[in-house]
Amino acid sequence: MARSHPARRQFIAVNATGLLLVALLLLAINQFTDWDIRLTDYYYDTIQQRFPWRDAWLTAELGHHWLKLAFQLLGGALLLGMLRQWQTKKIQGIALRRSLVIGLSIILVPSIIATLKHFSSLHCPWDIDRWGGHAPFLRLLDALPAGVAGGQCFPAGHATSALWLLGLIACWLPDQPRRALRMTPLLLAPGLLLGWLQQMRGAHLLSHTLWSVWLSWAIVAALSAWLLFPALQTEENHDATRQGLGSAGPHPALGAGPLRAGQFH
Repeated sequence: MARSHPARRQFIAVNATGLLLVALLLLAINQFTDWDIRLTDYYYDTIQQRFPWRDAWLTAELGHHWLKLAFQLLGGALLLGMLRQWQTKKIQGIALRRSLVIGLSIILVPSIIATLKHFSSLHCPWDIDRWGGHAPFLRLLDALPAGVAGGQCFPAGHATSALWLLGLIACWLPDQPRRALRMTPLLLAPGLLLGWLQQMRGAHLLSHTLWSVWLSWAIVAALSAWLLFPALQTEENHDATRQGLGSAGPHPALGAGPLRAGQFH
């Protein structure tokens, strides 16, 4: 009977445990503290009764439009490059699987979060009565009051324009998990920046952005466990078979190493 590779089991266990603990922490903080309220109060002008950063060039024009467009174009360019490589079959083995993780992250991270947002009952801060809107402030586990329409503002969708970058950790998986972990904050930084700019505008609460990060993590971890670590077991078994037949040298896919820029050109 086939058994899962130990590295795959460890990867799934570590990520599942981390996701569970972070989810419980986010739920507890959101449900039993006022962190969202206090942070949003900081950006709300009670005298003018508005969010001063809502229409500012930095947040509305640069952050909401140009930075979002830049990351969308980057994702589109990567997808087109990978499609060309897939069609010409210039990349194979683990390099192909890495490119699939990245390509699917570009597609699935924004689309899944946008779908969840569509069915959400939570409102954006500028629509909440505390900050000049009409809707009540609700926590994640609160029920929507009768007669109040859903706000469709959770989780944060704008940040996903860059949160797909987390899929680039596939460049160092499965053979360099510590390097992938060290790169994670850098890959998350653009998405967190976009989320923060939206918080300044009153478009989202901090918890909205952090749950989007959590979902992006879950999506990328699932893709990696599915596409990368099973490949490690298959290739190692194939190597053993080849060595038993007297074949010398490593399997070409295992020698691929971290994804190189030239593999997408």
